[in-house]
Amino acid sequence: MRINENDLERRLGSSRNLVNKVNHLAIVKPARNGRGASVPTSLKITAGALAIQTSITETSEALGISKSVVRESMDSKNPVVRDGVDSAIEKVQNLALDRLITSLGLMTNDRLEGGSLKELSRVSTDMSRIVANTAPRSQVANVQLVIYSPTQRDEKSYDIIDV
Repeated sequence: MRINENDLERRLGSSRNLVNKVNHLAIVKPARNGRGASVPTSLKITAGALAIQTSITETSEALGISKSVVRESMDSKNPVVRDGVDSAIEKVQNLALDRLITSLGLMTNDRLEGGSLKELSRVSTDMSRIVANTAPRSQVANVQLVIYSPTQRDEKSYDIIDV
């Protein structure tokens, strides 16, 4: 998708832009133990949600916090952080599912003939990848089921009775 300069400036300056939301929330306070800075809960929620979508290193660099804080935020024991991360991921998943369903619904016979199917299929693929990446990982081990077919018996395996 290509956007022009005006749209770029509008999006970068938008209050809905994630970076703008984080910048005014990230108030660094000195920690009680004096070894570092405490991280606000809202930033931990953002870090946990972003790290699930991208990587711990990218999230750490983008938000200016340590990798250990990002890792801790992803699997936090704090119910407020955990609920916030789950809520953020659920919002992303719902939006991706909505877009996926919309893009699949737009693949009509007219569009098939019009040639814009490639763009629609690319959107569908991207949205399904987002849904797959944000879905909770199953902790159940994969089960392998092996079915053996019975052996076929021939005449030699039967007792012959002459009458």
